[in-house]
Formats: sequence, C-alpha cells, structure tokens
Amino acid sequence: MCALLDENHEKASGYKDCIRWLKSSHIYYAISRSPTIYELHIRDFWRTTVMNVSAQPSKICAKVNGHDIAFTEADLARILRLEDDVGDEVKMTAEEVYGALRTAGYEGPMPGEKKMEFVKSYLIKEWRYIAHVFIMCLDHRKGGTDGLNLDWARAMVLF
Repeated sequence: MCALLDENHEKASGYKDCIRWLKSSHIYYAISRSPTIYELHIRDFWRTTVMNVSAQPSKICAKVNGHDIAFTEADLARILRLEDDVGDEVKMTAEEVYGALRTAGYEGPMPGEKKMEFVKSYLIKEWRYIAHVFIMCLDHRKGGTDGLNLDWARAMVLF
C-alpha cells in the first residue's frame, strides 16, 4: 500500500504542509511506491521467517515460493532508499518520545508498561495524518488500530 500524497486532491485541504513534508522526507520512496505483492508470497515469508543472529550483520531468512531469501537491515534500507548513514542510529527513551509528542500536541496518556502504544486519536490532525501514513505504509498492521507503538512513535518523531 502506498500513501496518497497529492496536494491537489479534494480531501488534501488542511494537510498540504504534511504532504509537502512527507514528499521531502527520506521516507518518501518507501511510502509512495506500490509494487505488485502477492498474498501467497507474504504468507510464505511470515510462515518461514527466522532471524539469523549468528551472522554478522544479522540476517532475516525465509523461503518464498520455493526460493531461499536472506537480507539484512542495510539491504532493506538500501532497497527502500531510506538513506540512513551507517552508525547514524538514534535512540530515544519512552519519556523523550512522549515529551516530543507532547510538544507536537499529543494530549493522551503516557502508554503503560503493559501496552506501550500512543493513541493516534490524541494527536493533532496533522500528526495524526503522519501517524496514519506510518501505520498504513510501513507497519505490518493494515487496519483496525489506533495505536502507534513506541518504535513507530520514535521513528515519526525523528523524521
């Protein structure tokens, strides 16, 4: 699935700044491409996926349509054109993410330890749109969720 990032769309009113920001971000390629993906391949992948942590760097290995595949985090970043620099990893604590979201207008409760999700509906509409794009385009969950887990909230704040 890809994001509709057309500033001239009739429903884009009020989101034009968000759309421009997303188009200029380094996640644009990853959220705007819509390759052909076969449901059978997705099922094969998730049914057979294992993480090989003995390899350096760690690899994700699976069998899809009878073919062995393996890739690293760097491979995925290169394919999605995320343009991250090696060693450019930034870590934020849950409190730092919460503070950044509060600054951006988040009015909901801090997630608890049992359910570490920020509720999307507590974000102001522009950030809610960006959170929606993250969930629908980059997360494996494709619907029925209003929660943004800590990792996705961290990524959204850092972009």
